[in-house]
Amino acid sequence: MRRPAAVLVVLAAMSFSFALANAPMRAAAQAPPMGRPGGPPPGEMAGMPVDSFVADRDSIIQALLEDLGDRKDMPAESVFKNLKVFKGLTAERLVRVMDGFSHSLGVNCSHCHVPGHWKDEDKKPKQIARDMMKMSRAINDDYLAKMDFGNDHPRVGCMTCHRGEREPMHAMRMMMRRERGPGGPRGEGRPPGGRD
Repeated sequence: MRRPAAVLVVLAAMSFSFALANAPMRAAAQAPPMGRPGGPPPGEMAGMPVDSFVADRDSIIQALLEDLGDRKDMPAESVFKNLKVFKGLTAERLVRVMDGFSHSLGVNCSHCHVPGHWKDEDKKPKQIARDMMKMSRAINDDYLAKMDFGNDHPRVGCMTCHRGEREPMHAMRMMMRRERGPGGPRGEGRPPGGRD
């Protein structure tokens, strides 16, 4: 019974990710032109949240990379303590992967870590992130890799669901609102008769 349920979860995730993949383009097409009130600022994608932690993350990442020095090409598990999922990466690659995770969730390093005490297990999101990585690997390796997509090789990752939001459901609700337009989920604002 577990396999059919897992297949349904994978199919739902794939459907959602394919819908999301086109959502920024649809949102950009419906957005007011750049530079006009209500439009996204120049250089920003319509429909994507603004990442307010970029400068903070960049300074932390830069400091970590500088601190690595000659150790940057060493295996991450020989440089960092308490690694449970990422083994076999270089120390520099691990820092850059962590930066990508925080970008995908729109958070800074302190969401999962106590800065300066990276090995500590004080924060629940650290274990949630490990579990989510295992889930993504299972979807990619056990399901998507075995499906025939022709020349495409789709994969899921943090950005597939989170879209720059800490809570993926918030990203999904925002996308659904954009998809449904002014009528909203309950039909408010629809013309008489309930049809568009």
